[in-house]
Amino acid sequence: MTHVVAPVNSHAVLADARGPRLARRQRDWTTWRLVAGSLVALCLMLAFGLVVGARLAERQALIDARRFTELLGSTFIDPGTADALAHHDASAVSRLDRVVRDQLVHGTSVRRVKVWSSDGEVLYSDDPTEIGRRYPLSDLKRGALRSDAAVEEVSDLSDSESRRERPLGSRLIEVYAPVPTASGQRVLFEAYLSYDRVLEQREAVLRTLVGLAILGFVALAAVQLAIGLMNVRWLRRRQRAVDEHARATAERDRRLLARNLHDGPVQDLVGTAYVVDGARAATRAGDLAKAESLLGTASASLRESVQGLRAGIAELYPRSIHQVGLPQALDNLAQPLRTRGIAVTVDIRPTPEVAAELDSEMVAVAHNCVKELLRNVLRHADAQHVDVIVERVGEGLLVRVCDDGRGMDVAETESEHGHLGLQALADLANEHRGSLELWSAPGAGTEVRVELSW
Repeated sequence: MTHVVAPVNSHAVLADARGPRLARRQRDWTTWRLVAGSLVALCLMLAFGLVVGARLAERQALIDARRFTELLGSTFIDPGTADALAHHDASAVSRLDRVVRDQLVHGTSVRRVKVWSSDGEVLYSDDPTEIGRRYPLSDLKRGALRSDAAVEEVSDLSDSESRRERPLGSRLIEVYAPVPTASGQRVLFEAYLSYDRVLEQREAVLRTLVGLAILGFVALAAVQLAIGLMNVRWLRRRQRAVDEHARATAERDRRLLARNLHDGPVQDLVGTAYVVDGARAATRAGDLAKAESLLGTASASLRESVQGLRAGIAELYPRSIHQVGLPQALDNLAQPLRTRGIAVTVDIRPTPEVAAELDSEMVAVAHNCVKELLRNVLRHADAQHVDVIVERVGEGLLVRVCDDGRGMDVAETESEHGHLGLQALADLANEHRGSLELWSAPGAGTEVRVELSW
């Protein structure tokens, strides 16, 4: 296999639209990930908000219960009353009982009230059967007696001293507030409050968060709808641009085909007709050797014309590219050059087996690039050897065509009146966010590289 190494010394970049671009499948997955991620994030935020809101609601309810109990203890049990209760004064018990039963248990969220001594004796309870009983004080109660602040907890009423409160509810808030006595000791004021307050605050938080979630979903749907409408408008503009480009491309291809037929097979057939006329004249003159020579020339010309017409037909029916595969399609493009004595090598990188996995768009674009470049070689290069290399590079393709022909001045290709075929390739490279680069110099051959991305 002969490879062309052109000793070129001039370089031109005719198109360069390279840049980051997501693959089609990756773009689709990105869109779906964006939508799914937005919904998942919203659901996670809602779940997190519910958990945090429930915790905050419970915490706030406990704080309210503690403050309320501190207020009750300081309001209804003054140091004198506390001292009287510590000395088992029945009148103090009776006075406190009237206040608790009439104003607290029936008018507030308080379900039970107790007063404890420091040794665990119940000095007062609105359940008279509890007065005088002794229970071991929990660590929380002992801590409250030693401190100056009330403490609270949510109790499941599982301890022995709370068995009488179990009919009041499955869970209650217990708050312990220390109360000083006139003698300098302390008693412990205990209030059992309903847990319904916590549930009410939780429900309020839940309703608020559900409302926010609905608003969030509506807002998200509105944003996505707006983005969708923007995308639809962009796609419509893009479609119009694509349609216009397709019309321009079709018109350009028709002109190229007409020019190729006129400059190729039509001119060859005209020349063949003159040769046949010459053979007829030689036959009438009896110069059979000359007639035979002329007919041989006409035969070769006809074969070239047929080959040119077949190439034109292949251009009109590009589906054959996908039927025969890229390697065979590129080899077919090389046949017109080979019939004129130009050695053409076609190298597919990766292997033809891997090239068979390229999608139809890649195959068609690579075919069009090679077709235009070989057409330029045939018309202008006057080359003896040509190398065609098609390489898979990442998500795109690199097409290289090198010849050992007469070369050119690259400044001419960059002018406004540059070569029509190269301009078409530059447009193709820009469409696919690629580049078109050319290395050449007069008498030094030419190398053209077209890089395409998807």
